[in-house]
Amino acid sequence: MLAVSLLFVLPGCASALKKQCEATNWYDHGISVAMSGKYPASDTFVQQCHKEEAHMDESQLSQGFQAGRARYCTLEGSLNTGKQGYPLNIELCDGANIGKLKEQHVAGIKVFCQSTNGFPVGSSGRVYDGACPKDLEPAFMKEYRRGRRGYLQNEVALKEQKIIQLEREQGELEREGYELQNRMNTLVTEQLFRERAMAGATEDERRRDRSNYDWRRSDLSREMSSKRSQMESKRHERSQLHGEIETLKREIQALSEA
Repeated sequence: MLAVSLLFVLPGCASALKKQCEATNWYDHGISVAMSGKYPASDTFVQQCHKEEAHMDESQLSQGFQAGRARYCTLEGSLNTGKQGYPLNIELCDGANIGKLKEQHVAGIKVFCQSTNGFPVGSSGRVYDGACPKDLEPAFMKEYRRGRRGYLQNEVALKEQKIIQLEREQGELEREGYELQNRMNTLVTEQLFRERAMAGATEDERRRDRSNYDWRRSDLSREMSSKRSQMESKRHERSQLHGEIETLKREIQALSEA
């Protein structure tokens, strides 16, 4: 783990995100950005790649965005946006028949908000953002809450399994830490006896022996420090998971009471 972490701090080593940015098909990403109703400047991934100072094909991004924008601002695109339950960003559609686009979007929203769609939307983990009209929302939300509860219960189970795994890993690290400490104690004791036994040795022999001891002790110290760091990381991760589980359980309780 220590070796892996060093890769991300040594100068000249590209981060995983930077590599992902530079491997991206920016034309396709531009289409995706437009179809989500956003401008490239507000896209999180684009922002992250700029921050990483990654090489990006801005021209391909722009061309893809324009192609996606043309598709988004059609009657079919507006209808599909509604069917997915997403708001229509009319600002992208300058010069289009805004009234018709809005009508199609409303028609799509009505499809999305059918009660039969509530359960799969809730089961997907998607957070409902109030897209449905008041006459359709109660029936949709009844099924959505049922699906959402199942999704959250599964998330709780997965996090609890992860905690058990982390506890096992932490126990193994503690065992390895004890072994290293025993090796350190043995090394120190052996060196004391060696120094007494080498009373008649030459200065060079004693210096070489001491240098070898210092190297072995330093190596063990590094291993022990690494184990402590890993254990602390796993303790922190377990603590985070416990907090996340409590948050999920509170939401499950609220959904059950709604």
